[in-house]
Amino acid sequence: MVYVRKLFRTIGLKPRKLTKEAKAAAAGISYEQPQVEAGSTLDFMLSTLSREAAAAYVHAVVSDIEACVAESRATAQDVGPENLLERIHALKNAIAPIGSQQLRMACEQLRLDACHGADRAPLERRFEAVARAAVKLILSFRAASGP
Repeated sequence: MVYVRKLFRTIGLKPRKLTKEAKAAAAGISYEQPQVEAGSTLDFMLSTLSREAAAAYVHAVVSDIEACVAESRATAQDVGPENLLERIHALKNAIAPIGSQQLRMACEQLRLDACHGADRAPLERRFEAVARAAVKLILSFRAASGP
């Protein structure tokens, strides 16, 4: 390896700098936008239910996610880390019908960071960001699926 490096220096070859995307791929991190997976519960329900029933289903899923956020705001600093883990788990369950791998991974990363004692304020902000992304995804998918 030493000889290879020496050769590279003599011919003026420098290591290439990795882009943010390349570094993320090497680390197993994804910066993809969340999307509703084909065959997910949300996809199935919107394709098979009547317009009114689909709207009611979307409202119920969005309400579950918003309830997780409301509970999070109400108990943000008052309780221990185990409560934060319960709320992350509740959010993960609430977004499960979307089938979004990216949102599931975001919840899992939140859980791991909470288990390792990360600062609570950034975790709370990320929690709300994941919830907002889920609601936005559901509503945009509903709009794209038709009236």
